Amino acid sequence: MQFHCKSKDIDLRDQRLQPGGSWSFQFQRNFFGRSLFYCSFDLPNGRRWFDIYEEPRDFIIGFSIHYLWRIGPYGPCKYTLYSNRELWNGGCFYWNKK
Repeated sequence: MQFHCKSKDIDLRDQRLQPGGSWSFQFQRNFFGRSLFYCSFDLPNGRRWFDIYEEPRDFIIGFSIHYLWRIGPYGPCKYTLYSNRELWNGGCFYWNKK
């Protein structure tokens, strides 16, 4: 799978993952609480877009949270990595509308 993630100010460039692979990035939140990273994913059913980090949805005050996203044909599912365990966050999402 090929994908490309960026924010208004940061371009993380084209990336490629094999099935079961992983990729990560980190960043400093926007001071005003408006951080947004979005990604495009080239899938067999076409190019899809999703806001991979969006405030306030993905911010929890006082915690350093790591998210794991599993990408599927209908959209991504979000997991929260906390205390070296993978915890289901209950959040599967649809792709952004164009």
